[in-house]
Amino acid sequence: MQEIAAPYFGPDACTAIDELVDEHAGAGVFVLVDENTKAFCHPLLVARHSSLRNARLIEIPEGEKAKNFHTAVAVWEQLSEKGALRDSLLVCLGGGVLCDLGGFTASAYRRGMPFIMVPTSLMAMVDAAIGGKNGINLAGLKNQIGSFTQPDSICIVSDFLETLPSRHILSGYAEMIKHALIDGKSFESLKKISPVEIATSLSLIRQSALIKLDIVKQDPLEKGYRKVLNLGHTIGHAFETWSAMHSPDPVLHGEAIAAGLICEAFISVKHCGLPVSVLDDVVQLVMTHFQKTTFYTPAGNELIEIMLHDKKVKQEGRINFTLLSNPGSPLIDQYPGEALIRESLHYYVNL
Repeated sequence: MQEIAAPYFGPDACTAIDELVDEHAGAGVFVLVDENTKAFCHPLLVARHSSLRNARLIEIPEGEKAKNFHTAVAVWEQLSEKGALRDSLLVCLGGGVLCDLGGFTASAYRRGMPFIMVPTSLMAMVDAAIGGKNGINLAGLKNQIGSFTQPDSICIVSDFLETLPSRHILSGYAEMIKHALIDGKSFESLKKISPVEIATSLSLIRQSALIKLDIVKQDPLEKGYRKVLNLGHTIGHAFETWSAMHSPDPVLHGEAIAAGLICEAFISVKHCGLPVSVLDDVVQLVMTHFQKTTFYTPAGNELIEIMLHDKKVKQEGRINFTLLSNPGSPLIDQYPGEALIRESLHYYVNL
């Protein structure tokens, strides 16, 4: 089994990038970017790492819509056309979508080429870049195709957050709320910190990232305990998929997860005995910082159908959740039933 890649932060991250680029220079270095990271982040990367000035760019479209098999094939074709070898290095410079897709394409190209994650969004820094889960969507459903492959390094440099709009900072903040609820110890302190403060604090980013790293180390292939990271994601992924199907301006991943955390905290109260006061805290935290995710009432049937096709479903017709009995006490493999799921959607709509 591969060793779990631990993230480097700040100056240590910069040193790790330089060392890996030097190590693979003979076989060629490639930088995967999208339109946004090419324009705003790649110049910062090259300014800091002169050895990357001659690295060849592989460009993909921006956003969740690009996280599919067609884009993966385009990356493989560009790597092949530009002479990438099995020992070449792929630098994944981007947010969660690019890290997921970049890790997947690297893990399959020539049966696996070295790659490093250089996350540029808060979402990627605390979540997507860590843990070795790589993948693409299929038929609009999240992360249906993928692999568990660890990057050679994860290099977190918070300066990239200065290139992000506030909406994308908030998207990553949702995953930090999730980590704090799972961890328990950091939830009270997180409630007192604004997303703006988080974006300027490498120590807070490190704290959240290390919560995920600790969970991944206990269960690298998501056979059991790692499922705690699915908190908020069963309903959150359904919101995200539904929005992509119906809205001209779909919600971001973290926006959907924030809504999912409210719904799943509500279910946790009814199904697992979570104190109502914790639900109230989650509602206040999310509703203070996030716009409400909107969907029309008949969407309930579509949302249930999307959940039934979620990769977490183990038994036909039974939707699998990670829920909470208390902050710090997550419960995996919970099956609250369709009626309670619908009740949670109704609760969210009427907040």
